[in-house]
Amino acid sequence: MLRMIAMATACTLIALHHVSKNPFRDPMANGAETLSLTALIVISIINLTKATLISFGITITGPYKYYLETMEWFEVGALAAVPVTLSVLVIGAILSQLVRALFFLLEQAARCCYWHGSAHWSKKEERKPLLDYTR
Repeated sequence: MLRMIAMATACTLIALHHVSKNPFRDPMANGAETLSLTALIVISIINLTKATLISFGITITGPYKYYLETMEWFEVGALAAVPVTLSVLVIGAILSQLVRALFFLLEQAARCCYWHGSAHWSKKEERKPLLDYTR
């Protein structure tokens, strides 16, 4: 129990220090770090709530059980947000490269078909320059 209180307090103090000092040059990096620290504070407070109830031997029934389940789902969502976002970005990058490769291959195939179907490769046409200076 004491460990949970210390963790929640440390997370809050680190977040307050971060917000007051803004350690990064880029404001977007400061915002992302503040969001990350806020998620850590929320997760630590949710775990502190559960640990308090378990330590006092209280079982939640009635409408408060719904609140505890909601907090647990919020914790799962906060923990899964970054991996899911990263997975979506990686899949998007892979699909983008596959589409680019497909377009490149189609362009090369069209260029090859155009080249083979042109007068350069036709046996029926005479091969001589348009301007013949040798005569």
